[in-house]
Amino acid sequence: MVWSVADRVCVAVAEGHTDAVGSVVLSRSRASYTSRAAFFVSGGADKILKRWQLPVHSFDHPDYCMKLTCTHSVRAHEKDINSVAVSPNDSMVASASQDKTIRLWGATSLSPLATLTGHKRGVWKVVFSPIDKVLVSCSGDRTMKLWSVVDYSQLRTFEGHTASVLSAQFVNKGTQLLSSSADGLIRLWTLRSGECESTMDMHEDRVWALEYLPVESTEAGDGSEVGQSRQQQHEHVFFSGGSDSRVIVWRDVTEEEELQRLAAVEEDLLMEQQLQNDLRNRRFDSALNVALNLGHSLKVLNILTVILEEERGAPDESREEGDLFSADWSLRLDSYVSALSDEQVDKLLRYLKDWVSNSRHCYSSQVLMNSLLRVVKVDRLVKHPGLKESLDALISYSERHFQRLDRLQQATYMLEYFTSQISLLPPPIADLSSASTRSIDILPYSVVASQRIAMPVLFKPTTNVSKVDIGQKSSIRAVDSPRDSSSVPLKKRKAR
Repeated sequence: MVWSVADRVCVAVAEGHTDAVGSVVLSRSRASYTSRAAFFVSGGADKILKRWQLPVHSFDHPDYCMKLTCTHSVRAHEKDINSVAVSPNDSMVASASQDKTIRLWGATSLSPLATLTGHKRGVWKVVFSPIDKVLVSCSGDRTMKLWSVVDYSQLRTFEGHTASVLSAQFVNKGTQLLSSSADGLIRLWTLRSGECESTMDMHEDRVWALEYLPVESTEAGDGSEVGQSRQQQHEHVFFSGGSDSRVIVWRDVTEEEELQRLAAVEEDLLMEQQLQNDLRNRRFDSALNVALNLGHSLKVLNILTVILEEERGAPDESREEGDLFSADWSLRLDSYVSALSDEQVDKLLRYLKDWVSNSRHCYSSQVLMNSLLRVVKVDRLVKHPGLKESLDALISYSERHFQRLDRLQQATYMLEYFTSQISLLPPPIADLSSASTRSIDILPYSVVASQRIAMPVLFKPTTNVSKVDIGQKSSIRAVDSPRDSSSVPLKKRKAR
């Protein structure tokens, strides 16, 4: 049946199919309507493809319903015909069937041109591109295929749907493709790259139909010239209908999102410049707020570290230069933490989980944790979701850092012991070759004159040691000591 949109009445009826009609498509070229050569093609479950003449010039009397005649008819497929499409220049007709094939026909007499095979299940939809000499097909095998109508070859396969692809539509001057599937999802694809750009989920059941409609809207100009200028703007709208009994209107917001993105980038650049100015002028409170708003965790940590290093607080004569661990060191962040909002405190709690895991930043992190627990009230602190996410990590890494500090402290005891032992060593001995008659006190160390090294011995003298002239004698003798191997002169001991 042919309906008049303006009068909302039936103006023509076409009869001839013996089973349910699955698809009907009108000619698309304007020349066909002006030359009175308009037609439409239908296909259905009877596997028959029919071409009908459409005398639009005879529909002047809405009260009269005329009967249309079929000009050509052909058995097109072995199974039900699901979709029929006409090329933009009305020269070609494509039909898709449950027999997994797409067939191309001449639009004038429905003469066969080619058969496209490649799908593993029935083909639900076939659509011609409005710009290029290609067509796209949707199948129950969860894929879409792009075909050339010049050499009838397969150009690309679109994969990504998790259910049968039921419909497709070219948008954005044929550069992108919309597809709908049995799981209620609508996806937007780019033909050149074959990638899915967006996924829309508003339907609750199968989406059977997609239709694209470019709308031109006219807006008045600024009125500065005589005869106010009017600007033509194109708004891209498409419609989707599904088994959930809903028709949803979608509007293209790509341009708006791009403008918002550019505005956000510009705002970020201005805030980055403000942050640099604040750091250069030592305005740490403003710099901290800007860094938190930008979401730069590393810059926030650097600002806190600079505050701990440069903010001295009250003068303290006992504090040495460069000493961070003074009495007021843990209080330097209180004034900055108290001025933070709830959102900024929540960001700090999330950042702490990453900072405390690094031993290089553990000291600044512990001071910030101390300040947060001291300044922020507990009932306000427990409401932050960042605390619940970071609490286990903060406790675990804090215990690990304290264990590391204990090990370092124990290592300092060994260093202190070595330092005390070094202080017991005798002063450096002068060159023995130049000392001819000088005598020294023999200590419980054996002297190796050739190497001029004082080496500790493993025995102790039992009595006082006498003074020996190194220039005259080379032996060491103990006074009033018992005769044992340790008191024998060195030369005799070697002989033994």
